[in-house]
Amino acid sequence: MPLSTLSSNADSLLPSLHLRSLHTLIFCAANRNPLYSSRNRPDSIRSGHCTHILFAVFSYFSALAYLFASSLCTTLRGKLDKKGCGSVSKKILLALIGTILLLSGCGQQIEDPLNWDVEAFEFTNQENQPFGSADLEGEVWLADFVFTNCVTVCLPMMANMTELQKELKAEGLDVKIVSFSVDPTIDTPDILKSYAENYGADLASWNLLTGYSPETIDEFAIANFKAPARKPVDSDQVIHGTRFYLIDQNGVVMKSYEGINPPVEDILSDAEILLAANDE
Repeated sequence: MPLSTLSSNADSLLPSLHLRSLHTLIFCAANRNPLYSSRNRPDSIRSGHCTHILFAVFSYFSALAYLFASSLCTTLRGKLDKKGCGSVSKKILLALIGTILLLSGCGQQIEDPLNWDVEAFEFTNQENQPFGSADLEGEVWLADFVFTNCVTVCLPMMANMTELQKELKAEGLDVKIVSFSVDPTIDTPDILKSYAENYGADLASWNLLTGYSPETIDEFAIANFKAPARKPVDSDQVIHGTRFYLIDQNGVVMKSYEGINPPVEDILSDAEILLAANDE
């Protein structure tokens, strides 16, 4: 069988790859590369689609390989009897089908996940309404620990989280944000609301929580996020963690990032991977 006929037969079995698919394939290989950032890639391309594109590419070339093997077997029919030729073709086909099925079950996953379970909670948000883990079921969310009287790390953390919220929206990523106050005796709902508004936070998807004792938030932060939230005696400042935490739809902390100088592209990419699970 001529190579041209072989190619024609493959095209009749599977659609040709479009340029858009090839572009997506390039993104799949480069999506962890900071030079190929979310600002440079087409809006239509999402990392969650990579598995499907790679699967299609592999299937296409697998068909070519099978047809080539069949053609070669036909060419060598003088040296292989009909039964032997059919056996070779079947083995090749079964191997290709097995590989395709294996790839079809694979998807992108978070690298080195923390896998910390967040215990059930219900506190009070900036609207003076109950808010807790039940409201976050099935949602991907970011968490941090701040307080309104903070004169050091909270300032860049709040500014960075606000910018991150804008980036998430620009990317079309539905990620909620939850900030736990580590100074609940001072941070009332009204104070938290005013504080967030001063930074330009979109409170439709950002809840700032209070309504617990200092001891409770310290225990909660240590147990669930491996960070303290403790106010020293005779001080108006609170010792607390400065990291941002990414939590999946099941209430499990998957990643932790520096909050003072956050790796925005990594956070967007990881959030994208978690959200892609909703589409599979």
